[in-house]
Amino acid sequence: MKTLRRFTTFWIVFSTIIIGCKEEKTLKDNELSFNTYKIEKKQHLFNDTANAACNFQLTMVFPDKYPNEDVLKKIQKEFITTFIGDKYGNLPPKEAADKYEADYIADYLSLENIYKEEPNNIGAWMNYEQILDNKILFNKNDFLSYGVNLYTFTGGAHGMSSTVFQVLNLKTASPVKLGDIFEDRNLDKVGELIRMSLAKKLGYNSVTKLEDDGYDVSAIVPTENFFVNEEGITWLYNPYEIAAYVVGKSEVLVDYADLLIYINEDSAVYPLAKIAIK
Repeated sequence: MKTLRRFTTFWIVFSTIIIGCKEEKTLKDNELSFNTYKIEKKQHLFNDTANAACNFQLTMVFPDKYPNEDVLKKIQKEFITTFIGDKYGNLPPKEAADKYEADYIADYLSLENIYKEEPNNIGAWMNYEQILDNKILFNKNDFLSYGVNLYTFTGGAHGMSSTVFQVLNLKTASPVKLGDIFEDRNLDKVGELIRMSLAKKLGYNSVTKLEDDGYDVSAIVPTENFFVNEEGITWLYNPYEIAAYVVGKSEVLVDYADLLIYINEDSAVYPLAKIAIK
């Protein structure tokens, strides 16, 4: 009987370990849900449709529900800070968006002072535009990755577009930074992988070709503008960061299979990387 009991206990423990291992090797959706809030506003100077105007558009997909209410508030604060800035981080999402829109309109209407002083100086250059939106990129295994897109035009030859990525560890409701994933001594190697991945994406057979086509290869290094998902880590470089404006944004994915040896084993990202390359 003792032998049977020992054998039974062994299989219970062994089965638990096996099941646990299987669970660790699967992706699991977070219990974090979202809502969408939109604002569209066109404001003419002096409320006269014959005058120049600003066009404001905001589409915000924001964290709305989470089992832990205190953690949700922290997640929302980090989200709003990334989306529209520290100034609005302590406000609820919709209230923050409304305040941001009101501030933008008020700032634009300050141009009326220029018109009063120089009535002949009003023209097309006073037509402003701002379009702000975001996208949820990954919401699994206690990670939330999202991107915020901003387009602004304030006169001149062209507007400016930029994208900011953010990763949150939902266990702590805190941003995931490069230092949480890689040791400083490994960043040069990670940079090499980014450059090689970009060259491959563009169909080049060497990194040298990037230089020939006008990329500033020395600027293609690991930055904090990244997100994680089930495939790997994606870095984004906005216009002018690594090449001329005409090149636009450069988005570079580096697979976990290549990155794993450089990821800290005590990093929260390490188990995710292991799942990806199982």
